Amino acid sequence: MSIRATTAGTEKDSAWTGNVQPGFRSETKSWVLNPFVKVGGLEVRGNIERARGRAATEPENRKWEQYAGEALYRFVDDRLFLGGRYNTVTGQLLGMTNDVSVNRYQIGGGWFLTPTLLLKGEWMTQKYLDFPTTDIRNGGKIKGFMIEGVVAF
Repeated sequence: MSIRATTAGTEKDSAWTGNVQPGFRSETKSWVLNPFVKVGGLEVRGNIERARGRAATEPENRKWEQYAGEALYRFVDDRLFLGGRYNTVTGQLLGMTNDVSVNRYQIGGGWFLTPTLLLKGEWMTQKYLDFPTTDIRNGGKIKGFMIEGVVAF
């Protein structure tokens, strides 16, 4: 069962509002392919996922597909990088007759100040498409810039 929050929901009720959860509770069959190629400073990776499943109350399986790709270029002895990502997921939620989808684009870069200290920035946009008008995600979109510091131990 997918979570369908309303604008009247509480933090507890709406904790996963932006997530897309297929709701395969009774049966799931899936596969994933993660290709990766590195040539010099260029890294290209992908994710191809397909799943079929259903909840106990459903007579037939539903299908979900996810595709993602990322290209990253490292330079200055791998201390700096620039990259971009694209991710899309499409499928049918429990109780819906049409497919819905979510698309996300990101571009950014980073700088390893030391081998264990990273400073990075990214711009992203995410759109929720074809959700019913009664679903809080209908017409939803997220857009913004993020600056992050990461320390590895």
